[in-house]
Amino acid sequence: MWTTPDKYLESARVAMGGADLVPFASDAASGPVWLAAFGETKSDDIAWLIASHKAGAIPRAIVLAYNCADTRWCQALLRACSALCLTDHRIKFKDASGKARGGNTRGQVFAYLGDDADRFVAEFKQYGFAVTTGLAGE
Repeated sequence: MWTTPDKYLESARVAMGGADLVPFASDAASGPVWLAAFGETKSDDIAWLIASHKAGAIPRAIVLAYNCADTRWCQALLRACSALCLTDHRIKFKDASGKARGGNTRGQVFAYLGDDADRFVAEFKQYGFAVTTGLAGE
């Protein structure tokens, strides 16, 4: 099992004023949510998140996913987010023993859904190109 390095989790907490770690499509999700979407990211997962955010069930979320801008799920996420960060490096995820591992073959994107995009950008610009989108809700 691969896990996200602590510095990104701390940045998510700073950007959102706290964060719960929950999987996609979890009925337990409420409040600020941090979602890491890798491997089998599905359009249904992203659609669930966007709908939950628009309905107010999830007021703020950060999704860490592969930068797959050519996929439908990524296009939907990018259109829904109020800010994003395209990393300027490939994240070295931690293995089961906690050791950072290289060899990641894809770049990542952090997508922020919420009402404090400027706070997200201020925190995540240390990881790459971070910008507000002006597209949220389209």
